[in-house]
Amino acid sequence: MNDRRRDQTMRPMLKRVALWLRIALWWFFAKVNFGSKLGAALREGVARGTLVYVLQTRSVFDLLYFNYVFLKHRLPLAKWSNGPSTTWFMPMLHLLRRLFRRRSSLSEENALSEVISNGDAALIFLERPAASESESRAYSQRFLERLCELEAHSLESIVVAPLLIVWDRRSEEFRPSLLAGTFGTRQHPGFLRKVLGVIQNLWQPFFLMGAPHVQVCDLVPLSDFRPGTGEKASIRAEALRVQLLAQLEQERSTVIGPRFKKGAVIKREILADESVQSSLARLKETDSRSLEEITRVARENLNEIAADFSMLTVKLMAAALTPVWQNIYDGLEVDEEGLDRVRTAARDSSIVVVPSHKSHIDYLIISYIFFQYGLVPPHIAAGDNLDFPPIGSLFRRAGAFFIRRQIKDDPLYKLCLRLYLAKILSEGHGLEFFIEGGRSRTGKLMAPRFGMLRMIVDAFGEGTVDKVKIVPCAVTYERVIEGRSHQAEVQGAPKKQEHLGALLRSTKVLTSKNGRLYVTFGEILDLGEYMKRYEVEPVSPPEQQHALTQRLGYRLIYEINQAGTATPSALASLALLTLEGRRISRPRLLAAIGFTLDMLLRKGVRLSPSLQTALASKRAQLKAETVDEQEFDSTFLSGSSNASPSGVFAKLGQAVAEYIDEAIKGFSDGNLVEFTTVKGSQSDLNFFYGVPEKGRGELSYYKNTIVHNLVPDALLATALLEPGEPRIEVEPLMERTLLLSRLFKHEFFYEERAEFKNVFWRTFKEFEARGWLQLAEEPDAAVMITPETIDALTYFHRIVLTFLETYTLVAGELDHLQGRWVGEKDFIDHLKVTCQVRYHEGVVRYVETLAMPTFKNALRRFIEWGLVEDRTVQKRRKPSQQLRFVEGQEARWRETLNQLICLLRGRKKARQRVTRVD
Repeated sequence: MNDRRRDQTMRPMLKRVALWLRIALWWFFAKVNFGSKLGAALREGVARGTLVYVLQTRSVFDLLYFNYVFLKHRLPLAKWSNGPSTTWFMPMLHLLRRLFRRRSSLSEENALSEVISNGDAALIFLERPAASESESRAYSQRFLERLCELEAHSLESIVVAPLLIVWDRRSEEFRPSLLAGTFGTRQHPGFLRKVLGVIQNLWQPFFLMGAPHVQVCDLVPLSDFRPGTGEKASIRAEALRVQLLAQLEQERSTVIGPRFKKGAVIKREILADESVQSSLARLKETDSRSLEEITRVARENLNEIAADFSMLTVKLMAAALTPVWQNIYDGLEVDEEGLDRVRTAARDSSIVVVPSHKSHIDYLIISYIFFQYGLVPPHIAAGDNLDFPPIGSLFRRAGAFFIRRQIKDDPLYKLCLRLYLAKILSEGHGLEFFIEGGRSRTGKLMAPRFGMLRMIVDAFGEGTVDKVKIVPCAVTYERVIEGRSHQAEVQGAPKKQEHLGALLRSTKVLTSKNGRLYVTFGEILDLGEYMKRYEVEPVSPPEQQHALTQRLGYRLIYEINQAGTATPSALASLALLTLEGRRISRPRLLAAIGFTLDMLLRKGVRLSPSLQTALASKRAQLKAETVDEQEFDSTFLSGSSNASPSGVFAKLGQAVAEYIDEAIKGFSDGNLVEFTTVKGSQSDLNFFYGVPEKGRGELSYYKNTIVHNLVPDALLATALLEPGEPRIEVEPLMERTLLLSRLFKHEFFYEERAEFKNVFWRTFKEFEARGWLQLAEEPDAAVMITPETIDALTYFHRIVLTFLETYTLVAGELDHLQGRWVGEKDFIDHLKVTCQVRYHEGVVRYVETLAMPTFKNALRRFIEWGLVEDRTVQKRRKPSQQLRFVEGQEARWRETLNQLICLLRGRKKARQRVTRVD
C-alpha cells in the first residue's frame, strides 16, 4: 500500500503544517512550558525502544500542542494515532492531494502494527470526551491489546510514555453540576467545554497568571505486560490500562489537588463528624459551659482558623507578585531536582512543607513557586497578626489559615486546630508551617517549636491520614528586606508590629534590589517509616510519642540547614567579620573567602548557582582537591604578612570575585561596608574594606546563614587554643570540645544520631590531614600544634567568638539573680545595659555580642544546667517569667564561668606561648 493511502488510516502528526496554523500554534503554545527534563525523559524512552505516547482524553488541542512541541524539540512524531484527523491542518497543496485519495482498507490495529514494526512512534488516546467507561474501553482497548501482542513477538522493546497537559488548574468540583454529564467536567471536558477552557486559559500566561502545565509521567516498559505462555493479551492490556490511568490521575492530582470543597463545607464536615462530637462531649467534663455553647465556640474557632482556598486567587496573586519579585530580587533560584522529589512524594502522600522562616516573604514564595512549577500550593499556617483586612481575606483565598499566638490555656481552640489540620491532610491538601514559630532575627535557624508537628504526628498515629511525607525547605536570601528592623530587635529595640502588606507597599522596598532568593529542598521524610525506625506505634505511651516529636523536630531543623545555600553575601560577610584588622585588603579578603569556600566544598555544602558556575569555569586551573597541604600558608588570615596572598585559596577567591564584588557593593549601598583606597597606587593591595560599628550586626545576620557548616571546626579550634600550649592532652581536649558542644545546644543543631565522639574524631582527622595538628604516638597520645597553624585555628575560633562572648557575659551576671526572683525581661534589660557598658569599656570586643536571642538561649541553657531556676507567675492577667539563682550552686557557677573565660582568651595565649616555644 502506498504512503498516500496509508496516511488516511494512520492519522499521523504532521511534519509540516499550514502557515496560518503555524502562526496560531506559536501564538497559542509559546507560553506553555515544556521543560528540558520532559524532552530528556522522552529521549530516554527513544533510547530504550519504540515509543508509544498515551494521552487520556481525545482532544484536537492536545494533539496539536504535542505536534507543535515535538517538532520544536525534534522529538519523534507519532506516525499513527487514534485521535482526530490532522488532514485539515496540512499545507494547502498536501490538503488537496489528501482530499482526492482513495481511503485505505487497512484496519486501525494493523496500521498500528505496521508503524510499531517499523520502529516509529505512535499515539493512543484512552478515552473519548464525556464518554462512559464502556464507550472509552471500546474506543481504545483493542489498541492496547495489539501493543501487548506486538511486545510478545517483537525483538525491539516498546516503551509507553503517558503524557499529561492540564489546561485548567482548578480541581474537580466536589458536586459536579447537572450539565457535567453533557459538557464534561473541568478535567474531563467535552468538546465545547474544552474549546472554551483552552481559550480561557491560553491568554493567562500573557498576564503572568501561570501557564497550562505539561508533564511526562514515568515511562512504562511494555515488557512488564508481555503475555505469558497461554495468557490472553486482553488480560495484560487491562492491567496496562489500569496503570496508565492511575499514573495520569496521580500526576494530575499533584497539579490540581483534591476535589474542590469550599471552606464552609470543610468546617461543617468537621463538626458533623461523630468522633468530633465525642471529643467535644469529653471536653465538657472539664468545662462549665453547655455542649451547645462549646459547639458554638468551636464553630467560631473554625471560622477564625480556616482557609477558603481558590485557585483563581492564587492565579491573581501570582500575576501581581511576578513584577514585585522582578523589582526587589535579581532572580529566584529554585532547586528543580528537589521540586521533582516533592512532586513524586505528592503523588501518593499528603505533603507537609517545613521551610525556614527569615522574612515575611516566606509566606508567599513557596505557594508562588509551587504554582509556577505545576504543583498545587499548600495550605499555609500564618500568625493571626496577618489576619487584617483586606490582606487577611486575600490570604485565606490563597490557602492561608490563621493561628493565635497564645493557645496554651485554651484546650477547645487547640482541639479545633488539631481537627482542622487532620481534616486538611486527610482531604489530600498539602500543608506548610514554620517549625521555628517566628522569623529568625539572627540569620541562623532557631530551635523547633513542637505544637503543630505534634498535631500532625497525632493525626497520622490515629489513622486520620494514611501517608504523610515531610519536606524540609530552606529559603535563603542574599539580603532580607527587613534587615534593619531585624537588627534593631536583636539589639533590644521594641518589636515592631510590621506586616507583609506594609512592606510590599513601601516605595523603598519596591525599588531596592536585594540580590537573589534561593529555594532549596532537603531530604524528604516519610513519617510512617520514621516512626517505624524508632519503634513508635500509635498505641505507644505519650512520653515515647513526645520524644519522637522532639527528635523529628530537631531532625527537620538539621535538614533545613543542610538544604541551605551558601551565597556570595554569606561568604563575604563571614570573611569581613572574621578576619582581624581595622581594614582588609582585597587580595586578603578574597584569599580568606577562598579558604572558607574550600572548607565548604570539602563538606559538600550547596553553593549558589553563580558560585558553582564561576568555579566550574576555573576547575581545570583550580583543582582544589589536590592542594599540597604541607605548603599551607595561613598568614593571610592574620594579616601578619605584607605579601599579596597566592596559592589555591587566592585562586578560589579570584574565581568568584565577580559575585563577591557584587555582594559587597550591595552591602556598601546599605552603608554596611566602607571602602578605602591608598592614593598613588592602582594595586589591589592598596584597596581596603572596613566594617563600621553599625554594620557589624546586620552583616552577622548573613554570616550566620552558613556558620553551622563550620561549627565542628570552630569548636575544636577553640578547644585547641584554650591551653595556650603547643602540646595538648587528648582527653582534656575532648572534654573542652564537649563542653562547647553542650553549651551551644540551642544555637547550633547537630546531625541526628551523630555521637559526639564520632563528630570529634571526624573533625580531628580532617585537621590532621591538613597538617593543622599532629597526634603523638601512644602512650603519649598528645596533640601538637605549630605556629604555622595558629592563624587557621584562630580564624575558626573567631567564627563562634561572639557567641562565646555572649554566653560568658550572661554567665558572669548570674550572681545578679542571687537571693531573689527577678523578671526575665528585667534581667535581659540588665544584660543589655551591662553589655553596652563593657563594649564601650573595651571588655566586650564586638558590638554583635549584644544579641537578645542569644541572651535568651544562654539563659535557657543555664536553667537546664541547674544554675538558674525559673517560674511563671500571673502579672496583670498575663503570664510572666521570673528567674532566680539556684542556692548552693556557687562553686559550679564559678567553675563554669572560669572555663568559659579560659576558652574566650585561649586565642591570645596560644599565639603568645606557641610562638615563644618555637
